[in-house]
Amino acid sequence: MEGRNEGWYPDPVQVGGARYWDGSRWTDRVSFGGRVVRDATPVAAVARQEAESNAAIIRGYIDDAVVRGVLDQPVAEVVRTDLDTLMAAVPTRPLRRATWATAGTASTAVAASGRAVPTAATIPTAATIPTAATIPTAA
Repeated sequence: MEGRNEGWYPDPVQVGGARYWDGSRWTDRVSFGGRVVRDATPVAAVARQEAESNAAIIRGYIDDAVVRGVLDQPVAEVVRTDLDTLMAAVPTRPLRRATWATAGTASTAVAASGRAVPTAATIPTAATIPTAATIPTAA
C-alpha cells in the first residue's frame, strides 16, 4: 500500500467500513456508519492482514499464469519463493477483533481486555468523518 495518498480506504481487517491510511501506514482510526473511532486492533496486525490478502491475490495470478502457459513452472517457483521471503519479513502480531458498545452518545471500541478505546473527545466532528463519497471502493 506504500505510495498511496493518505485517506480513507476499505479496512483490511474489516473491523470498520474504512480505515485511515496516513500516507505511510495504517492507523487505528476506523469508520462505522459515519462515526470515527479508535480500534484496539494492533496496527501491525492490520498491515499483516493486508499483506496476507495481497499475497493470496499474487499467488492466484501466478497459478493462473502457469495454467495459461504465460509463466513456466520453474519461474513460478522462484516468484513464489520470493513472495514467501517477503511475507516472512512482515511482522506477525495476533489479530484481536474489537467488539463495539455504546456508552452514552459516543460509540466506544472495547478491546478483549474490556478497555474502552475512544472517548467523546477523540471522536472527530462531522467535518472530518468520511462519507460514501470519500471512501474508495475495493476495485
